[in-house]
Amino acid sequence: MAPNTTEMLFALGFGSRVVGVSSVCDFPDDVRRLPRVGALDSLSIEAILALAPDTVVGAPGVPHATVERLRARGIVVEINAVESVEDVRSLARTHARLCDDNAAATRWLAAFDAQVQRARNLFSPREPPRVLAVIDQRPLVCAGPGSYVDELLRLSNARNALASGPAWPQLSIETVLALAPTVVLDLCGPLAQAPLERAWAEHTTLPAVRDRRIVSVSDPLVTRPGPRAPRAIELVALALRQTLG
Repeated sequence: MAPNTTEMLFALGFGSRVVGVSSVCDFPDDVRRLPRVGALDSLSIEAILALAPDTVVGAPGVPHATVERLRARGIVVEINAVESVEDVRSLARTHARLCDDNAAATRWLAAFDAQVQRARNLFSPREPPRVLAVIDQRPLVCAGPGSYVDELLRLSNARNALASGPAWPQLSIETVLALAPTVVLDLCGPLAQAPLERAWAEHTTLPAVRDRRIVSVSDPLVTRPGPRAPRAIELVALALRQTLG
């Protein structure tokens, strides 16, 4: 019922057991051949029951009524919040347990941890840059402390310019100017209305603008906590290395 739970089942080697996915599941390519049962907040109970699963996995946001109706039919429903790399590791163990193959998680986690460590070594600045990660432009939404992107910055040997506040705050341009980030990481994606370089060109007092250190990562992977977390760290680290030289 969620992209990261689907990805984890395939990553652990349980892809052949998956009988259906949500309409937003898009990785790996094998999911394209599977029946779709709707989006997170508009799942079709009938479509799910028609697939006769014994277990349904998903993320917070699935309506409580949907969960209760499935459980009333004797279906095991496992809902897991995944907001960090440690949550990803926990999800691997949970799914392996559900599939009665704990050894699969042990094998996968060993490889996963090694990949995370390799990604962390890609960017080693003398001084960690202060990065403002922008998630959306209108309104201006950024990654705050405790968010998944905040963790990606830390694992990439950078510092979040937002040291306090909520995980996904909406900021004014005045607040951004006061934060004075040395790098702006544009995570708005390929459909952003205007690249941040043009949108903020007039704010030449901002260090990131003045020094031409606005860098974009368009892959939505960086805002989707899941088994490809090492690749997400790598994308952020390489973007920072590119802009800082």
